[in-house]
Amino acid sequence: PSSDGVSAVSNHLAVASVTAALRTFLDDAIQASKITGADVKHLRPDLVKEGDTCINLYLYRVSPNAQWPNADLPTRQADGTPVRRAVSGIDLHYLFSFHGADSEYEPERLLGATVQLLHARPILSRDTIRAATGADQNLQDSDLADQAERVRLGPTNLSLEDLSKLWPIFFQTKYVLSAAYTASVVLIEEAAPTPAPA
Repeated sequence: PSSDGVSAVSNHLAVASVTAALRTFLDDAIQASKITGADVKHLRPDLVKEGDTCINLYLYRVSPNAQWPNADLPTRQADGTPVRRAVSGIDLHYLFSFHGADSEYEPERLLGATVQLLHARPILSRDTIRAATGADQNLQDSDLADQAERVRLGPTNLSLEDLSKLWPIFFQTKYVLSAAYTASVVLIEEAAPTPAPA
């Protein structure tokens, strides 16, 4: 949190907005890979069709952000009147899987382009977020782009044991080349109360 305790936060569309922005962002990795016909999807891994050439991103876990442990408690005046609404700080954990022709090294090329992109540009820009949310009528009320804390992307170190526990969750899904990344931090503010009818 900022030193004065004031931060711009996001509404309930923030989580979906991060996923949408990641899809837009990863288009640059597709371009860098130079693989014709590849695209970005956001499906459960078991729903990606065999033969698809794509980067698939899937939000598999949400966790509290360690830097915002008390941000979910609203600040109140002595009489109990809220001064500001409650804020929840969360991290989003994504599994990226890479699909394509093994004979053409397409999964590896997509992985390499993704790692290169996320290392060079680890922050979701406000322009990327606005482009993604503005293009989807379900997300046009999102204010994630105005959040004071920028959403940063970093690799998550999943061991072979972690992966072996994660993939069986997706019924009858064979393991494919994959990598895990965390998007942090997303700050979601309590909705303003609806005024009582006069």
